[in-house]
Amino acid sequence: MTNREEGAWFGLYEQALELERPDVVFYYGGQPFDFLIASEAARRGVPVVFYLANGNYTKKRWCQDVDLILTDSQATASLYKQRLGVDVVPVGAFIDPNRVVAAQREPERLLFINPKPEKGALWVARLALWLEQHRPDIVLEVVESRGQWSDAVRTMTHALGQPRDTLRNVVVTANTSDMRPIYARARVVLAPSLWWESAGRVLAEAMLNGIPAICTNRGGMPEMVGDAGILLNLPEKYHQTPYNALPAEDEVTPLGHCVVALWNDTQRYEDLVQKAFRVGKQRHSLQANTVRLLRVLDALLGPAWPSTMPSGESAVDEGRGSLAPVTPGRC
Repeated sequence: MTNREEGAWFGLYEQALELERPDVVFYYGGQPFDFLIASEAARRGVPVVFYLANGNYTKKRWCQDVDLILTDSQATASLYKQRLGVDVVPVGAFIDPNRVVAAQREPERLLFINPKPEKGALWVARLALWLEQHRPDIVLEVVESRGQWSDAVRTMTHALGQPRDTLRNVVVTANTSDMRPIYARARVVLAPSLWWESAGRVLAEAMLNGIPAICTNRGGMPEMVGDAGILLNLPEKYHQTPYNALPAEDEVTPLGHCVVALWNDTQRYEDLVQKAFRVGKQRHSLQANTVRLLRVLDALLGPAWPSTMPSGESAVDEGRGSLAPVTPGRC
């Protein structure tokens, strides 16, 4: 925004605070202009809640006037407690199952979403080359979002001295707002992310669909998959920006064997499917995480706040989960 636009926005925000008298201001953002959101609410005695879902913050000014910081994983809460001494409360992710859960599934493909370097695109490209040679019947489906699959293929094949733009065992799907057909045909979700993933929404959606996952043992990703995931411990050099280190064939071969095993061993695969459904119900239920959120807000805002808990004893039980206690604290 221009300075004039920022001024207009800030005027509207002040007006809303004065006229609406909100119970709470809920926001995210760590740029200097964003600091005004919290400070103006705090100046009027309005509690401020901040949503944190990344590992990027290295200083504390962003939370100076914040009363409660929420996040989607215990890993991110622990990261900021260790790094900045900040108390962060994990409440899980909020995913509407009606928008992501497939009605019927015919699992047959290995699924990778958003082929960017930080998401592990070069590792997946190297794996695709390995599978093309050893198991060409396993189809990799790549869903493009911010990243382009052809970039990863060109980078990897050029480094190997065999430049190519496409691979025969890969199907590329354009960015879409409806992931249900894609999840319907996914047998395994692949998420070898190299940067800090606070949670990994794709993994939570996979669990709700009963899809086992292979992901890196980093950030909040292990929490998202529980015992329904296979965790990858990659050398530290691959987790360094700009995430363009190229894996060698001997490094990607174990991953290839891991994928093949989930195609060959039906009993093991079905066991992981049942575990995925259980993890989805226990950790990623929209109703359960809403209960967690409302409890935290009740603790912050007090009995005068007109919150309405989801009805039914099962909703309350489901919301108890294994996330950290709800103890809101100031930065």
